[in-house]
Amino acid sequence: MYKYVVKLFMLICIVIAINGTIRPVAAYEFSKMPNVHNEMLRADYWIKQLPNPDKIIMSVEEIDNFNQDIQRDVPGSVLDLKTYSESLSRAQLCQLLDRSFPDEPSYIGDQAVEPGFWTELQKQISLDSIEETNQVKYGFTVRRSNLKTFPTDNIIGDEPGDPGFDLFQDSSVLAAEPLLILHHSADQQWYFVQIYNYAGWLPVADVAISDRETWLEYQEEKEFLVVTANHLKLDANPLAPEISELEFSMGCKLPLVGATESSVALDMRVAHGNYLIKIPTRNAVGQLVFKIAALPISNEVAEGYLPYTRANIIRQAFKMQGDRYCWGGMLNGRDCSSLVMELYRCFGFRLARNTDAQEISTGKTISFNNHDRVERATLMNQIMPGAVLYFSGHEMLYVGEEGGRYYVINALGGYDRYKTGDGELETVRVRSVVVNDLSLMRYNGNQWLDELTTAKQLEKP
Repeated sequence: MYKYVVKLFMLICIVIAINGTIRPVAAYEFSKMPNVHNEMLRADYWIKQLPNPDKIIMSVEEIDNFNQDIQRDVPGSVLDLKTYSESLSRAQLCQLLDRSFPDEPSYIGDQAVEPGFWTELQKQISLDSIEETNQVKYGFTVRRSNLKTFPTDNIIGDEPGDPGFDLFQDSSVLAAEPLLILHHSADQQWYFVQIYNYAGWLPVADVAISDRETWLEYQEEKEFLVVTANHLKLDANPLAPEISELEFSMGCKLPLVGATESSVALDMRVAHGNYLIKIPTRNAVGQLVFKIAALPISNEVAEGYLPYTRANIIRQAFKMQGDRYCWGGMLNGRDCSSLVMELYRCFGFRLARNTDAQEISTGKTISFNNHDRVERATLMNQIMPGAVLYFSGHEMLYVGEEGGRYYVINALGGYDRYKTGDGELETVRVRSVVVNDLSLMRYNGNQWLDELTTAKQLEKP
């Protein structure tokens, strides 16, 4: 037997000598942006370069104070709904509802929007039904939903046949989100609502109406989970179809219900190894009914807010790596500002919805205005990973430097580059959450580094 083993070993050696050394299976080569290699697509690659990555940047109490500073610095961009007026005058409500239809040609699918569409949409806003004094109602979303500029399900594009862009998509709204109901459409199918950082139209079917006391109590629950997964779903549940496979996105806050015994019967099962969470649902007439759901502890959630560290900022951002870019959060995705907003919700931040308002709010801020490229690089070397970088119309999360290049992760619609041969610029459509460096070009031929206006670390100035 021994001599056969020796012969087999010698045969293997001969094969290696003829064919070269045995190589491991090659790593999958991902599609990537320019100047990016595979390792850069992993959070740990950037975290290991951080000094003190697990150091707490701010406590929960400090973040709460920071949120109050945001409300002060940019009035109207972030609201404390608990202190909102209990009624609105006709003039106040009409001002909130005053939105302009697009002047440029618009499309539903491949077809140009006809003038009659705007006429009917104006009727749906139902200005005639507004009273001199209008009581504010209270509610919650019962699923993730789309907040629209006008009460319509139609996707209104600025070019034919583009289902990935909607001029009327203002924002996504997460499940179990508290809101104020200010008005309804003429057909009673839409509510005009105020969430903490935006106002717009939501489908009635996605909202449950609550009394004020219950609405306040739900928000003030002391024990809660925060979803830290990109997305998670509840189990299929034929006994509770209203919460069966209900999806929660990163940043959702879900109150916990205490288990009074070690064994809790719930929908004909035992909830061992589960969190019990309290979820708003709606009954047949649209009123709030809370349901208790079991959420396995194996899910990516935090008990309370996630500790605010640079490592956690990077980890949360890279959970969205490769996702589809979605304007205003449509198609269950994120755009550049909602990526940052939902990521930072995990730590308890309540940021403005839009890039412009986020950029001018509080924080440790560096301005790039009136600096040349050399000076901009010097400023970049002072910025910690996890900071948010801004230029006109876009924002991104800084993750680190390598080889003199500065890298970000962002929900990117596209960038520009020079065509081969003729020297003219062309637009490259991306529409994904990607890692890239700041040498990408904009429509004007400038590199991103040259276009930066502000860097903001979300911490005390």
